[in-house]
Amino acid sequence: MSASAVYVLDLKGKCRLHHVRLNASSDCSVQVLVCRNYRGDVDMSEIEHFMTLLMDKEEEGTLSPILAHGGVRFMWIKHNNLY
Repeated sequence: MSASAVYVLDLKGKCRLHHVRLNASSDCSVQVLVCRNYRGDVDMSEIEHFMTLLMDKEEEGTLSPILAHGGVRFMWIKHNNLY
């Protein structure tokens, strides 16, 4: 398996994932720190679907390290509010 693009996201502020979705806290935001499109076969805006997909799966209780949106697969880890 090869990666088409790599992103490093920062979940800023003292919040939980559901606060990002509901915009309940103005101290909470997601910022792209690093992005690199290696193969050019994935639109760079696909990352906009990641947090929504992550929060939906978390709410359903079906969260896994591989998430799918259309033909795109997100493989993720979290460390110190970085994804």
